[in-house]
Amino acid sequence: MTTPDGEPISLKARPDTLRLTALMRASVSVTHPALRRHFTQNVGVPASWRDHAHLRDHYPVIFRNSRADLAEIGYRLHLTCKLGLEIERLQDPTHNHLSTEEGDRQ
Repeated sequence: MTTPDGEPISLKARPDTLRLTALMRASVSVTHPALRRHFTQNVGVPASWRDHAHLRDHYPVIFRNSRADLAEIGYRLHLTCKLGLEIERLQDPTHNHLSTEEGDRQ
């Protein structure tokens, strides 16, 4: 796994200053209720980040070809230069329960 700049990242090791800077530059804030719930309940903060003041509230997302599939909760994330982070709701009917909560509507 690497940062957008190609710096290697290990979620098992506490990041050094160079990697911390790269991680913070690549971070985005997400307020979408379904995504926040997914990351806090299912992903969690890596153990090596929990006692780090800058990372203890961050959750890793692995993007491949600028895309992260979260099909288990009915979403796909896209990273673009033009818009930054885009959240796409998948049209899978098994995820209709997500639209019943007012806070989950886009």
